[in-house]
Amino acid sequence: MFSKNARFSWGRALAVYSYIIFLTACSDDDAPETRPDAEQPTVSVTGLSNDARVWNTITLTIEAGDNESVKQVEIQVDNATVLTSMDQSFTYELDTKDLADGRHTLTLLVTDGADNTKTQPYTFFVQNTLVSIDVPEDFPGAGKKGFVLLSDDAGQVLASRTYQNGDTLRIRNAAFNGGEFYLTEVYIDEGDNYQELRTYTHIQRGDTWAPRRGDIQFGVTPPPAGTAYLNFTNALPDVTYVVTSDVEATFVQSDLPTASLDLQREDGKLYITRSENDPDEYMTHYLLTAPVAIGENAGNDAIDLGQVSNALTIGNKDLSMHGFHEGNLHITGHVTAGDYLNKYGVSDSYVEDDHIRYRYPGEAFAAYYSRADLYGDGYSIHNYVNGLPDVEPLDCAIDVHLHNNTFTGTITGDDIDFTEFRIGYDNHTEWYIFSPGGTIDFTLPDLPDDILAFVSLESTGRVSSAAAIHSFDFDGYDAFLEYIQSSDYGSHFAENFGAAYKRYDVALNPDATGRLRQRKYIQPEDTKRK
Repeated sequence: MFSKNARFSWGRALAVYSYIIFLTACSDDDAPETRPDAEQPTVSVTGLSNDARVWNTITLTIEAGDNESVKQVEIQVDNATVLTSMDQSFTYELDTKDLADGRHTLTLLVTDGADNTKTQPYTFFVQNTLVSIDVPEDFPGAGKKGFVLLSDDAGQVLASRTYQNGDTLRIRNAAFNGGEFYLTEVYIDEGDNYQELRTYTHIQRGDTWAPRRGDIQFGVTPPPAGTAYLNFTNALPDVTYVVTSDVEATFVQSDLPTASLDLQREDGKLYITRSENDPDEYMTHYLLTAPVAIGENAGNDAIDLGQVSNALTIGNKDLSMHGFHEGNLHITGHVTAGDYLNKYGVSDSYVEDDHIRYRYPGEAFAAYYSRADLYGDGYSIHNYVNGLPDVEPLDCAIDVHLHNNTFTGTITGDDIDFTEFRIGYDNHTEWYIFSPGGTIDFTLPDLPDDILAFVSLESTGRVSSAAAIHSFDFDGYDAFLEYIQSSDYGSHFAENFGAAYKRYDVALNPDATGRLRQRKYIQPEDTKRK
């Protein structure tokens, strides 16, 4: 039998046991589990965007972040480490002058305290070369010199280079931070005592360029395929026939029934015209023959001039509304549309009594190409088009001033692709400037001494003009520059036979202050294109 004290001992034992159980239940083994840091850090850069064009030295601001802590940030350029920093935020000067032009990669690698990493790549393109020029092996040629000059819009010279046949030019200027500049070509022909300068505004950094060839005769066809030897019959008495090939023309009469003509094509045709009872002796009838063969022993059949009986179609353009008092029109016919080598002279006419009249053989040719050069008081148009003549002036407004070497003003119009300015100096020197339409505000560069040794800008009365140009071959000023950069012959596209464009020129004349201003011509409202 237990004693009273014994019962008390069992109670104490039970309390102690209960306390032990309570402590066991509240031990660390049941505390919330601590998980490892698996969250990636973040990193970004200010001063560089993906696929950006960069040059010289650029400042980058790096910002790293993490939910715990950032251990380090590493910068790599083309997989090579260039900087390691323990800072979350810092700047880095990226000197691109040590990199080749072209595509590169900048990679940011950030590591946090738990060794989690984040990689952020950026692609960028280095353009430290302002312009690349590969000079043809046969340019500029014997007795000729070539220079290229880069400048900014204020006329400050950035670089000047001379070049010889086959030179490779990669022009840089580490002090220039602009994305575009002006390029001036200088061509010197010492034999002919002729100097030509051509300035192009808004050239983009990194572009390529095709220098202008000075020894190309534009519009001249290649050597003929051969000569056709011809006999003619049934010529009317006292009638002169004009026999035209795709190279040249000659005359045939009843007492002169044979002829020889060069042909551009071995199977070229002949275009023959004559006049009948026309008071002004204009051609009235035509024949487009079958192909003839080349060679003295080709055995061509005699050509029956009695078949020159198709009436020419008469065209007449009234110029009185536009004020053109002189000018000329030239039309060629083409057996195949777009083939400008296989061309036949169809009409040459001049302004008379405020009209220009022409004759052509209807649908005998597959296509026509017309060149109209018309002149008014202080202005002119030059419409070179595929098709029959277009004498409507380009719809534009030109208000331009030239003071010293700075052009200011506006050239506006919906169809203007680019503008051209011309300054003519004494001593056979011409300076052309090309620019987009709209607001005009640029300064020509001061020529360095190495160019002035060959070019004189002295003038007793320089002649200047401004022109608005719409091309049918490309759309806009950028496309004009792309054409030049992909061309073997530069900007002389307008001199190539077959170039299609409309051009409106105005003369710039000195006012009382010596500034050159546009000579005003007010086009009648009812003649403006709607």
